[in-house]
Amino acid sequence: MNTVFNQCIVRHFADDTNILFHSKKPKTIETVLNFELKNIVDWLRANKLSLNEIKTDLVVFRSPQKLFINDISIKLNKLKLVPVEFVKYLGMYIDKTLSWKIHVNTLSI
Repeated sequence: MNTVFNQCIVRHFADDTNILFHSKKPKTIETVLNFELKNIVDWLRANKLSLNEIKTDLVVFRSPQKLFINDISIKLNKLKLVPVEFVKYLGMYIDKTLSWKIHVNTLSI
């Protein structure tokens, strides 16, 4: 699977896969991710594997001081991925500004 990705960093743990890409330009993020996601969908189909698009999350990591204008359109198998505030990964809540506030608040309850 890793050979499908040309510009993204891919990390796997059990049945979870993370795709990371960095750019300061939103249009570059959109173009590269849409291209890479199309390639992975094609690869999965060719290998008779499936992907649960509903369980797929998109997080745009950024500095808390930087405003992110959500004008990018990332699609996975024709389903538009809407950026979320945080994701839960390996028991940790990772938020878009990497502040760890959500994770700490969850642990302190």
